[in-house]
Amino acid sequence: CTVSDLPTVAYGTWCNGTVLLNTEVCALNCSFGAAIAPVSVTCTGSGWTAAGSCPAPSSCSGQPAPVTGGTWDCEGGATTAHDETCELICAFGYDLDDEDEDASEEQASVFSTCYDGQFQLPSTLCEVPESCQELPSAAAHGSWNCTSPCAHSTVCALTCTHGLASGDGVSTCTNGQWDVA
Repeated sequence: CTVSDLPTVAYGTWCNGTVLLNTEVCALNCSFGAAIAPVSVTCTGSGWTAAGSCPAPSSCSGQPAPVTGGTWDCEGGATTAHDETCELICAFGYDLDDEDEDASEEQASVFSTCYDGQFQLPSTLCEVPESCQELPSAAAHGSWNCTSPCAHSTVCALTCTHGLASGDGVSTCTNGQWDVA
């Protein structure tokens, strides 16, 4: 008998890939839960004496744990199958907490995956973006029409002293930083 002659078992393996001698017993190792009888097979002169089976992975019911500032969009609705995902949608005023994200780039999607009946939560969740604690740098012959602190996405306009032009004259607070035009 050889391991390659063992019957294929969904969600499981026999013998951990070892070669067996005649009359040795081989255990069934399941990926999800305990093996369904028989849990082992024996090598005889005519081949393997039995086959076994493993349980399928469990689905997840409901949605992943609630996240402050976000909701989950699960394709499966009330039940999410093993290895399927739910997408995290951040509410207005919240952004993905992704330290590697460049503020000028569009946000990537974040997912929670169902693994054998349990949702695996991502490390990136929704957060309130940082506010700007100080106003933009003082402009010569002008002032900003905002008072600090300013919330994320606040737009301030530059008011110039009488007779001077301001150009674009706006600045937006983006996650704690001003982008002065």
